[in-house]
Amino acid sequence: MILLLIPSHFEAAPFKQKLGAVKTKKYPSGLLIHTGKLLDKDVTLAIIGMGMPHAEIRTAETLQLIQNPTLVILAGTCGALSDTLAKNDLFATAVPNGLQVPWEQTGLYTSRELIAGLEHRRRL
Repeated sequence: MILLLIPSHFEAAPFKQKLGAVKTKKYPSGLLIHTGKLLDKDVTLAIIGMGMPHAEIRTAETLQLIQNPTLVILAGTCGALSDTLAKNDLFATAVPNGLQVPWEQTGLYTSRELIAGLEHRRRL
Protein backbone atom coordinates (compact mmCIF):
# COMPACT_ATOMS: atom_id res chain seq x y z
CA MET A 1 0.00 0.00 0.00
CA ILE A 2 1.18 3.50 -0.88
CA LEU A 3 0.82 6.20 1.76
CA LEU A 4 0.52 9.75 0.46
CA LEU A 5 0.90 12.57 3.02
CA ILE A 6 -0.37 16.00 1.90
CA PRO A 7 -0.79 19.18 3.99
CA SER A 8 -4.08 20.61 2.67
CA HIS A 9 -7.39 19.61 1.10
CA PHE A 10 -6.59 21.91 -1.84
CA GLU A 11 -3.30 20.13 -2.58
CA ALA A 12 -4.89 16.71 -2.05
CA ALA A 13 -7.95 17.28 -4.29
CA PRO A 14 -6.37 16.10 -7.58
CA PHE A 15 -5.11 12.91 -5.90
CA LYS A 16 -8.42 12.24 -4.16
CA GLN A 17 -10.26 12.64 -7.45
CA LYS A 18 -8.01 10.01 -9.08
CA LEU A 19 -8.62 7.50 -6.27
CA GLY A 20 -12.10 6.70 -7.59
CA ALA A 21 -14.29 4.99 -4.98
CA VAL A 22 -12.94 6.57 -1.82
CA LYS A 23 -13.54 5.65 1.80
CA THR A 24 -12.99 8.60 4.14
CA LYS A 25 -12.42 8.62 7.89
CA LYS A 26 -11.93 11.65 10.12
CA TYR A 27 -10.16 11.15 13.44
CA PRO A 28 -10.72 13.22 16.64
CA SER A 29 -7.31 14.89 16.18
CA GLY A 30 -8.46 16.36 12.86
CA LEU A 31 -6.52 13.85 10.78
CA LEU A 32 -8.45 12.99 7.62
CA ILE A 33 -7.64 9.76 5.74
CA HIS A 34 -8.96 8.75 2.33
CA THR A 35 -8.39 5.24 0.93
CA GLY A 36 -8.88 4.00 -2.60
CA LYS A 37 -7.06 2.66 -5.64
CA LEU A 38 -4.82 4.37 -8.16
CA LEU A 39 -3.53 2.37 -11.14
CA ASP A 40 -4.64 -0.84 -9.38
CA LYS A 41 -2.55 0.03 -6.31
CA ASP A 42 -4.01 0.49 -2.83
CA VAL A 43 -3.45 4.11 -1.84
CA THR A 44 -4.04 5.87 1.46
CA LEU A 45 -4.12 9.66 1.34
CA ALA A 46 -3.71 11.51 4.64
CA ILE A 47 -4.38 15.23 5.05
CA ILE A 48 -1.76 16.08 7.66
CA GLY A 49 -2.22 19.85 7.99
CA MET A 50 0.09 22.76 7.30
CA GLY A 51 3.12 23.70 9.37
CA MET A 52 5.66 21.58 11.19
CA PRO A 53 3.62 20.91 14.36
CA HIS A 54 0.61 19.58 12.44
CA ALA A 55 2.72 17.65 9.95
CA GLU A 56 4.84 16.04 12.65
CA ILE A 57 1.95 15.03 14.91
CA ARG A 58 -0.38 13.84 12.15
CA THR A 59 2.36 12.01 10.26
CA ALA A 60 3.23 10.08 13.44
CA GLU A 61 -0.47 9.38 14.02
CA THR A 62 -0.92 8.22 10.42
CA LEU A 63 2.06 5.87 10.66
CA GLN A 64 0.55 4.32 13.80
CA LEU A 65 -2.78 3.78 12.04
CA ILE A 66 -1.40 2.66 8.67
CA GLN A 67 0.97 -0.21 9.32
CA ASN A 68 3.81 -1.10 6.96
CA PRO A 69 3.18 0.99 3.84
CA THR A 70 5.36 -0.10 0.91
CA LEU A 71 6.05 3.52 -0.03
CA VAL A 72 5.51 6.84 1.76
CA ILE A 73 5.27 10.03 -0.31
CA LEU A 74 5.17 13.52 1.20
CA ALA A 75 3.73 15.96 -1.35
CA GLY A 76 2.70 19.58 -1.50
CA THR A 77 5.31 21.07 0.81
CA CYS A 78 7.70 22.88 -1.53
CA GLY A 79 5.58 25.73 -2.90
CA ALA A 80 7.96 28.43 -1.67
CA LEU A 81 11.11 26.54 -2.63
CA SER A 82 11.44 28.39 -5.92
CA ASP A 83 9.47 31.08 -7.72
CA THR A 84 9.77 28.94 -10.86
CA LEU A 85 7.91 25.96 -9.36
CA ALA A 86 4.49 25.63 -10.95
CA LYS A 87 1.45 23.58 -10.05
CA ASN A 88 2.13 19.87 -10.75
CA ASP A 89 5.93 20.27 -10.81
CA LEU A 90 7.76 17.43 -9.09
CA PHE A 91 10.62 17.88 -6.64
CA ALA A 92 12.45 15.02 -4.95
CA THR A 93 15.14 14.98 -2.28
CA ALA A 94 15.73 11.24 -2.48
CA VAL A 95 14.93 8.45 -4.87
CA PRO A 96 14.38 5.00 -3.33
CA ASN A 97 16.53 2.11 -4.49
CA GLY A 98 18.05 3.97 -7.45
CA LEU A 99 14.67 4.30 -9.16
CA GLN A 100 14.86 6.22 -12.46
CA VAL A 101 12.65 9.32 -12.20
CA PRO A 102 11.75 12.08 -14.67
CA TRP A 103 12.69 14.97 -12.36
CA GLU A 104 15.79 16.54 -10.89
CA GLN A 105 16.99 15.33 -7.53
CA THR A 106 18.44 17.88 -5.12
CA GLY A 107 18.86 18.68 -1.45
CA LEU A 108 16.18 20.31 0.68
CA TYR A 109 16.38 22.93 3.41
CA THR A 110 13.87 22.41 6.20
CA SER A 111 12.59 25.47 8.04
CA ARG A 112 10.65 25.74 11.29
CA GLU A 113 8.66 28.66 9.84
CA LEU A 114 6.56 29.25 6.75
CA ILE A 115 8.65 30.47 3.83
CA ALA A 116 6.36 32.78 1.89
CA GLY A 117 8.36 33.81 -1.17
CA LEU A 118 11.65 34.95 -2.62
CA GLU A 119 12.36 37.77 -0.13
CA HIS A 120 11.73 35.45 2.81
CA ARG A 121 14.04 32.78 1.29
CA ARG A 122 16.83 35.35 0.86
CA ARG A 123 16.78 36.01 4.63
CA LEU A 124 17.38 32.33 5.46
